[in-house]
Amino acid sequence: MAAPAIPAALLGKDIAVIPTTKKIVALTFDAGGNADGLSAIMTALSGQRVPATFFVTGSWAAKYPASVKALASGGYRLGNHTATHPHLTTLSDVAITAELTKARTQIMNAGGTDPKPLFRFPFGDRNAHTISVVNNAGYVPIRWTVDTLGWKGTSGGASKQLVIDRAVNAARPGEIVLMHVGSNPDDHTTLDAAALPTVIAKLKTLGYGFVTLDALFTASGGGGVILPGCDSLSWKTTPLSVSHNPTVPPVPVVTGIRPGAHPECKYDRIVFDISGSTPGYEVRYVSSVTADPSNNPVSVPGNGSKFLLITLHPAQGHSDAGASTVPKSAALGYPTLKGYAVAGDFEGHISIALGLSKIAQVRVGELPGRIYVDMAY
Repeated sequence: MAAPAIPAALLGKDIAVIPTTKKIVALTFDAGGNADGLSAIMTALSGQRVPATFFVTGSWAAKYPASVKALASGGYRLGNHTATHPHLTTLSDVAITAELTKARTQIMNAGGTDPKPLFRFPFGDRNAHTISVVNNAGYVPIRWTVDTLGWKGTSGGASKQLVIDRAVNAARPGEIVLMHVGSNPDDHTTLDAAALPTVIAKLKTLGYGFVTLDALFTASGGGGVILPGCDSLSWKTTPLSVSHNPTVPPVPVVTGIRPGAHPECKYDRIVFDISGSTPGYEVRYVSSVTADPSNNPVSVPGNGSKFLLITLHPAQGHSDAGASTVPKSAALGYPTLKGYAVAGDFEGHISIALGLSKIAQVRVGELPGRIYVDMAY
């Protein structure tokens, strides 16, 4: 499948900060050891409606498939952290590429969304050549602005307060915070998970909002229509239509549906992850939802009273073998977006119905490998 195009501004780099003047922070979590801190991390993020990016190894995905599915269904962005967490500077180009390919397969086989094009080097160990190899495989390496050092545990001299201080004191527009999902192997502490609620609260007090690392692609000229900040581009209540004419086969595949709330900017967002070329899409309000092609009524979870229908074409929500690649429905508790259901996946197009609390202004946009729809509060 075609890799998402990487903006020239991101090539040849291990990105340590999102290039922006907006007060935004990207919280990132590496998952390669155990999953001891994940429940507390997801509770903190969901409770404060904060998006985040998780860099997952293939071996972690294979060991904790339920956790991978929970991250995907929770709308969190996944990135590639290799299959086995080796020092890539010691490997051949072929072996590096194999690590990336295997990890991507393991993550998606575990129920995760496509991690491309986000990648993080194990141990932060890289040089100019390994960065080039990773770029050629279709990935952008992401480093960090600050490492909280929570992974050291109390046995290594770290503390919950140290994690808080390091994350907050490093605050700047575009800050990328490195934290870890797993516990320290010696003392079994999960300091990053313990500190996270306070880190989020303090950064919000300083006026910061939160983004996933997809923000890099709009900030770096990646062709995105929508900026991650509180802009006001192209809000409409009338139907929206964007035409693309990708060469088929292969038909573009929707590999993930990721909803989220952006309370600091007063909109909800749903993201459709795409493997292959970008399909065309239409967005319009409908009075009721029926299945394609049967026309039977479709129930959209979440008690939404208004319905927004999104149709992607040519596209499909299943593999060539017929296995579904996206959740069929989900109830959500966001201010405007209350739930969604797949209304049709038939003859080269897929339709997803959103249940909303009201007729909301809507905007659409694209980034490499994904399509966005935003709904205003």
